[in-house]
Amino acid sequence: MKKIILLTLFSSFLTQDTYSQDNLDEFFDSFLYQTVDGSLSDSETIVEGYMSPLGAALGSGLNAGWYNTAKTHGLGRFDVTAGIHFIGFPNESKSFNPSNDLNYLVIENNENIPTFIGGNTNSQIGILDPTGNFQYLFDAPRGTDLPVLPVPYFQGSVGLIKSTELMFRVSPLKIDFGQLELGYWGFGFKHDIMQWIPVAKRIPIDLSILAGYSQLSSKFNFYDDKNMDFKVKAFTSSLILSKKLSFITLYSGLGYNYSSSNLKLNGEYVIGNPQEEQITLNNPLDLNFGGTNGFKGNLGLRMKILIFTIHAQYTKAEYDIFSIGLGLNADWK
Repeated sequence: MKKIILLTLFSSFLTQDTYSQDNLDEFFDSFLYQTVDGSLSDSETIVEGYMSPLGAALGSGLNAGWYNTAKTHGLGRFDVTAGIHFIGFPNESKSFNPSNDLNYLVIENNENIPTFIGGNTNSQIGILDPTGNFQYLFDAPRGTDLPVLPVPYFQGSVGLIKSTELMFRVSPLKIDFGQLELGYWGFGFKHDIMQWIPVAKRIPIDLSILAGYSQLSSKFNFYDDKNMDFKVKAFTSSLILSKKLSFITLYSGLGYNYSSSNLKLNGEYVIGNPQEEQITLNNPLDLNFGGTNGFKGNLGLRMKILIFTIHAQYTKAEYDIFSIGLGLNADWK
């Protein structure tokens, strides 16, 4: 009971912000409780299950939208494109049941609990007392109940020699929402492989390969030097086929997605009443967990009028994505 009271005091100190109160406090309760009792595995299991779908969805967004044609730029030609991805969630990503992996904590009635993108339920987490009865400790983390996750992107590319295109992504500025800071970057290349096929000139299509790497970094600042870092790294490769019909280009691609996530809780956390025993925790959380790892396919359409382009595409993968974008393209053909 003494430990629970100490954690309640810590929780009330954290609840300065609505977002942290709704989504993060219970994580810290669970994590710190397990730390006090000498076990981290249950806390890490809950945190990982809760955050993994968000990392996978963001990784899918980082891997999407790299191209809207298989044709590469001529030397020195370039384009800039801005767009947005609408990322859908598979039903199985909205909740999880960590019961079989918990050693100390238990989920009441052994039920599923929501992930970050799941619903808002009243599931409870506790322990079993010596008589086998459930003893409540804290509420399970609540989800945001997002229907889709919108992820904006901004990228550019420039033509190099041998029908190779250098691509880059960067946030125009670091997005700052007060306590939340968010930024991303990435780079890749696209290469025309038709030039290496002897009869390619007779085939009225464009065929290229593409590879891209990107990284998203976010920081949620609580107070003083205490913060939570969440990073997502993503890699994608694709074989792209396109056909230009007047001012319309039809394109499709088949590729591979991979992403991973890292979550850190940084800072020094002092738990307890100054008049009693206190426990100090330094940087108490550092978790690496998986994201996406599988194949994807997409279909898209691009229209070009003078130097302006507009495109839309649908990507079928573990997390399906619908993307739209606008661009400025310096290729005259």
